[in-house]
Parts: sequence; C-alpha cells; structure tokens
Amino acid sequence: MTEIAQIVLDGFSSGAAYVIIALGFSLIFGVAGVLNVAHADFYIVGAYATWFVLTAFTTNLVLGLATAIVTGLGVGAIYYFLVVRRVGHSDQLAAFVASLGLSMFLQNVIARIAGPDQKAFPALFERHTYEVAGIVLPQSQLVLIVAALVLSAGIVGILRFSPLGRDIRAVAGSSFVAGAMGVNVRRTMLLAVVLSCVVATVGGLVIGSSQASITPFLGNSLSVKMFIVVLVAGAGSIGGAAIVGFALGLLESFTIAYVSSSYQDIVGLLALLTVLLLRPAGVFGRATRVG
Repeated sequence: MTEIAQIVLDGFSSGAAYVIIALGFSLIFGVAGVLNVAHADFYIVGAYATWFVLTAFTTNLVLGLATAIVTGLGVGAIYYFLVVRRVGHSDQLAAFVASLGLSMFLQNVIARIAGPDQKAFPALFERHTYEVAGIVLPQSQLVLIVAALVLSAGIVGILRFSPLGRDIRAVAGSSFVAGAMGVNVRRTMLLAVVLSCVVATVGGLVIGSSQASITPFLGNSLSVKMFIVVLVAGAGSIGGAAIVGFALGLLESFTIAYVSSSYQDIVGLLALLTVLLLRPAGVFGRATRVG
C-alpha cells in the first residue's frame, strides 16, 4: 500500500503541471476557438521573467507572483491583439500557424537572451521532505499539487459565479448570439485570453520553483501533454481538463513503476487514440462551438 501511495503522489505531482498548462489553453480555445500552440511557451516566458527578476533583485514570493502576473497581463494582451483579434476568429488555420511561429520565436529569443542551458530556479519554498507512514512527501510536490487545485477551482469559480464568467460562457457558446444580447465580445475575449496567460505565467513560477530548474525548450514536451489533456477532456472543458491532467499524471506514474519509463509518453497517446475512437468530442465533450 505504501508503494502504491507513493506512486499516486508522484502521479498527482506530474499531473499538476499538466493541469496548470491545460487550463489556460482550454480557456482560450473555448472562447476564441484558437488552438494556441504557444501557450506552453507562455509558461516558459513567465518562468524566465520571474527567474530574471528574482536573481537580479531578491528571492521573494510576493515579488515573484507580481512579476508573473504582470508578465501574463502583457503576454495576454500582445497575443490577443496580434493573433486572436486580427486572424483568430476569421481564420483558425492562420491563427494556428501564427501561434506556431510565435512558439518558435519565443523559444529562440529566450535561448538567445538567457542561453540555451538549464538554469537553476530560486527556491521560493522550503525544500523540506516529510515522511508519513513510509510515504515520502517533498514539499515542492505538495506546493505544485495545491497550486493546480487552487488555480483550477479559481478558474471554475470565475466561470460559474462571476459576471465575466457569464460573458465568457456566452461567447464560448456563440459569439454572434452573445453580441446580440449585449455582451461586449471583444472585451470578453481579451479578458479571457489575458486570464489564461496569467494562469500560464503563474504556473511557470510555481513549476519552476518546484522543479528547481528551467530550460527555454521545455514547452515542446509540455505542448504534447497539453494537447492530450485537452483533447481527451473535450476542448473547452475546464473542469474536465483538470481531472484528465491529474489522471494522465497517475497513468504515467504507474507506467513508470510497473512497466518502463520508456513507455511514459506512449500511454498518453494511446489513451488519446482510445478516447477519440470512442468519444470524438472527448470524455467531457461539449456541444460543437459555433459563431
């Protein structure tokens, strides 16, 4: 039982990172209908922005959070005005290609400025390790899991109980009908995109601190996990993305423990193929988006 509990904890830790990345991606797609390949790179931008500030000034959680949030606001506004507003709604293929180009651009700019090598990330949390009933509980893993749960609950709460969430759900259902009912569609899309980018950049801070290191090209592997989580959950399903993200982490953790680490990435793809064959809209699939 102790061994299984340890595997579950490790799986939840891995899944927490997938959840944080998938949340914002799912939100952007649900509102704007844009497959934003660069979303995982926004996480990298947030991680490097906070790394630069914390190493240049002082290692402080409040300063790190403020930097991540400001970075997310800026990145979200730029992405909205350059991609979503200009081509996203009228040509989804063009928006996809634009986000792909943006992804490569961001990776190479970061590698040029900060260097392509791995960087040690400042420790914002104590790196204690607890042991309970034979289960090793690194504090970094606990912080990552709690952060994923808090961000998931926050996004779901905003969508369900706030005026902005009401407008986002209306635009996600049909931007044309939402506009006809008095919703400011452009403003709603802007706020949704900015919110998703803030989640990504704050995630960069949390994941970077938990893993103690960052690299410019980490977004490549995270993008694959992000697509698996969102497609299995059903595009636009925020709660579903959180559930599937943790489930994917658990699946990979059990695969590593009882099969081989060589199959870690394969099991996610097999799960994706199985779900798409049985439920093309995803496990928590919603009605087809229009408008």
